[in-house]
Amino acid sequence: MMLAVGIGAFSASMFHLMTHAFFKGDALPTAQGAVMHALHDETDITKMGGLWKKMPLTFVTMLIGVLAISGIPPFSGFFSKDEILAAAMHASTTALSHGDVHLLPHGFLHGASPHCRLPRREPQ
Repeated sequence: MMLAVGIGAFSASMFHLMTHAFFKGDALPTAQGAVMHALHDETDITKMGGLWKKMPLTFVTMLIGVLAISGIPPFSGFFSKDEILAAAMHASTTALSHGDVHLLPHGFLHGASPHCRLPRREPQ
């Protein structure tokens, strides 16, 4: 979002803000709240593994949210990040003309890594 604002692509920035806000601010916390409710307000992450068998709808909801925020096609995160990358490629800034463009996809993909950590239940 800040990259888009910095290069003057305000519509791409707002598009990404809206898609990011929907999945990170609505879909993922709702799924996380459903897991906490099912576990009777348990917050210990080591006790939350293996719930995809017991809560398949919550699993699918969280998976869609993670895929969307990761920028995987055909989800909205892909299109919003693609708009920012396209605007960055067309910008005539010094940093982009010196070959730093290859770092942009890494920054976008690395931003989704905290959402991809799924806890596993240890045998007791």
